Amino acid sequence: MQKSTRKPSTAELHARFASTPKVPIAALVAGALGASGFSVSIVGGLLSHNPVSDIFYRATIALALCAVAGFGVGLVFEWLVRMESARLERAATEIILAESQQIGLAVSEVESENVQASAQRRDIVVDRAGATNSKKSGR
Repeated sequence: MQKSTRKPSTAELHARFASTPKVPIAALVAGALGASGFSVSIVGGLLSHNPVSDIFYRATIALALCAVAGFGVGLVFEWLVRMESARLERAATEIILAESQQIGLAVSEVESENVQASAQRRDIVVDRAGATNSKKSGR
């Protein structure tokens, strides 16, 4: 089997983009920052030789604070992604409309060229028929 090397059309790309799964960015960023805060707090507490109960207490507080901060940052990221995807969707729609209008213009140009060509052919046929008739009548 040969792989197709044709470039996907804008409509295909638009459909593929619209069908991508939505990822909860805020929750992912909150979890990542919370885990990072917890890890850094644990390592810092161990390096400073604090008691284990203090280390876990402070690490839990760091986890909660970093998760809340990460959720806020994630909400901003989600807002940015929504704005950018809306912009891309508008641009893709405009491109699709422009392509369809160009196709419509191209079809109308071809039709007008066909009409002109057939009119020219009719003129040539009429000219030849007229020239043939005049030759016959001239004998």
